[in-house]
Amino acid sequence: MGYERSLFYETMWKALHEKGFWQGELWNKRKNGEIYAEFITITTIRDAHNKTTHFIANFNDITTHKAAQQQIQELAYYDPLTHLANRRLFDETLHDILCECSDEKHFSALLFIDLDRFKELNDTYGHDAGDMLLIQVASRLKEGIRESDLVARLGGDEFVILLKKLGNQQNAAHHLTQSIARKILSLLSKPYALAHGNYMLGASIGCTIFNNQITSTNGAALLKEADLAMYKAKEKGRNQIYFYDKTAK
Repeated sequence: MGYERSLFYETMWKALHEKGFWQGELWNKRKNGEIYAEFITITTIRDAHNKTTHFIANFNDITTHKAAQQQIQELAYYDPLTHLANRRLFDETLHDILCECSDEKHFSALLFIDLDRFKELNDTYGHDAGDMLLIQVASRLKEGIRESDLVARLGGDEFVILLKKLGNQQNAAHHLTQSIARKILSLLSKPYALAHGNYMLGASIGCTIFNNQITSTNGAALLKEADLAMYKAKEKGRNQIYFYDKTAK
């Protein structure tokens, strides 16, 4: 029975011997090799001398329920078109990073990415072409970041990236952020394969670096900084990277 670690079963048997009852979820394996989820209730049966004689178990296959839970999770935290994190997951992750910032000096960075002239694509070739391009953009953004980072779609052609654990030296954090931003800019500048043929598109990237000493007090303020930096990048000719200057008034 079961497809769990030995510690799981040790805990289960301990409960059965001490409390006479256990229930919980576990992963099991069908005869055809398929792994499935089930909910089990087990009761210990004892004789008149309080000696365990046998156990009664009730098994319920909850694979469909688990799949429904996962689908709800996907809808709550991920963008349905690109399958990137959505605004809700981004906000929660940024909040967690800011809480971590209060305890350590490691730098993190927020990148705000807006595609240049994306509206022209939608107006010329339609929203299906735009959606196809956004899916490819999402794939390239994931390619350009580290495993520890998060990329999210805020909506339309606006994306954000959270770069975590950039070290405790601001210059080094700035250099690494710039290196990743340049890689992303290069990836996004390559041709996109659409139904009508290849399409070229650039992006403007605004960056802001933060830690517990120089950070704004909330995520909304940081997002505003990255957004302002992104518009500065557009003003400088598009397809540019611009860092928010926290010392500017």
